[in-house]
Amino acid sequence: MPAEEDRSRAVHVTLDDSTLLRVHDALERLLDAEPDVGIRDRILLDTAVAEIAGNVLRHGETATEIVIDGQVLDDRIVVELTDDGSAVRIDLDAARAAPMPDDLVESGRGLSIAFAALDDLRYERVGPRNRWHLVRYRGARGS
Repeated sequence: MPAEEDRSRAVHVTLDDSTLLRVHDALERLLDAEPDVGIRDRILLDTAVAEIAGNVLRHGETATEIVIDGQVLDDRIVVELTDDGSAVRIDLDAARAAPMPDDLVESGRGLSIAFAALDDLRYERVGPRNRWHLVRYRGARGS
């Protein structure tokens, strides 16, 4: 079986008022280079990336930059978001098990939405950076 081709692209985005738009554009460029990625996978991955990047913007305290590194493989799309903010204090297992907040709640839904859109979501602190690892299996969940 041939080795999977490395199709990754890293983009550095400084944090400011246009961060989410630039994060969206970076992900769109990555996915546009892979025309066989389905629309459902694009939308769900974009939603999850926006939710995690939005949390970095709102709660990242000292964060000044997000780096988006994406890789489209034959069976999945992997995106790593890293930032230079303070360490995140979260229990992802508890967050994963928590029910989706009520529709009228204005905040606190980001991780629940990301979990619903992804097949895997992990967080780790690596040196001075936070690393969010997002995986969406291509064509997963009825697409």
